Amino acid sequence: MKKMMWKVIKTESFEYALFENKGDAEMFVKILEEKDITASLNIYKWEVNIED
Repeated sequence: MKKMMWKVIKTESFEYALFENKGDAEMFVKILEEKDITASLNIYKWEVNIED
């Protein structure tokens, strides 16, 4: 299994994960959706916004 390279950044109002490439970001969104966690992908920064 390929290791995804990313880091989570938290602020007071939201949390997001920043990825090294688009494929990893898209895979992460799919994993979160399978766990019923809402996430959106910003394809310009390969950033996944995570909603509580």
